[in-house]
Amino acid sequence: CSGRDRPSLPAMVPALVGGLALALPGLLPALALTWGVDHTILAEANDLYVHRRLSHHLVFHKILMQPLVLDFEYLGLPTARLELTHLFFLRHLALVAGWATLCWQLRWGGARRVHLFVGGAVVIACGGILIDQVTLAHPERSAGLLRYYWFRLSDAVVPLGLTLAAGQMLHVEWCQRARRGWLIATVALICLFVTDAVARRAADPRPDAVIQAGPADIDRTQGFADWTAACRWINAHTAADENVLTPRGQQTFKWYAQRGEVVNWKDIPQDAKGIIEWWRRHNDVYPPTVRANGLVAHDLATLRALGDRYQFQYIIIDRGKSLRPLPLPRVFPTQTDRQAKYEIYRIPAATARPE
Repeated sequence: CSGRDRPSLPAMVPALVGGLALALPGLLPALALTWGVDHTILAEANDLYVHRRLSHHLVFHKILMQPLVLDFEYLGLPTARLELTHLFFLRHLALVAGWATLCWQLRWGGARRVHLFVGGAVVIACGGILIDQVTLAHPERSAGLLRYYWFRLSDAVVPLGLTLAAGQMLHVEWCQRARRGWLIATVALICLFVTDAVARRAADPRPDAVIQAGPADIDRTQGFADWTAACRWINAHTAADENVLTPRGQQTFKWYAQRGEVVNWKDIPQDAKGIIEWWRRHNDVYPPTVRANGLVAHDLATLRALGDRYQFQYIIIDRGKSLRPLPLPRVFPTQTDRQAKYEIYRIPAATARPE
């Protein structure tokens, strides 16, 4: 848009080379994640990262099968919840089609460079799709490439490009006094979406990370209060370097307790050796029976062995999973007759940290 004032490409070469030289050191931390790592360990780590933990972000055929959840329970309709396979991807495809259509009608408008950037993000995503489809029969070959988040950029900038193009189109149509009925309908639709978002937040004010950790339940407000109260107790009664064994699904313990965890499904390491250790630790702490019934599915001997192995004294139990008694001292809530969704138990220090 700078026209004649824009310098020529040859004149920009020194600046481009200098910028590249300044940016290259930023690659060193990423390369250091795999330096000196045996190729078999690296291949296993890539497979865990791409195909077991983050396939819903990184593997196209898994993204394609990911359902879009339409949930209107906040309107008081308990059965108004639909999971539609393929619609998650088709919704994004509709955004791409809408953005491309508007750009064609506007002849790029006054934001050509922005729309070219969006187009580049779409091309990168298509590269990820191609890698996935070519290696369907040999997924182990794709893990090393798909781990670089081919679809993440388009996830963010396609809605941005569509919004910008739609705003340009609204301005053009309004100034030309053309199809104002369609413009009013578009603004009304936008208002409907905003109203829906506000109503959902009012009906369930919990942070998204808490909502994502599990399905909403009838006592979600009290359950969230019990969770934050348990975290505050940990923060007030433990050392800053304390590790805690927490329920598998939660994502916000570090936010509210400011303490470490034995393992967390959400927080996967980025280095190859760390990923393999994370997977081993996760399977050790959360075998299938524990995933289904919570940490109380461990017997006392196993909990003590885990305490010795991973050096923790406190366990947070999700009573939404199971009401099975745990033969350990309960330290939260302190009232013996109070029922809370989350309870904290302590393993005796001599057992958790032997001399």
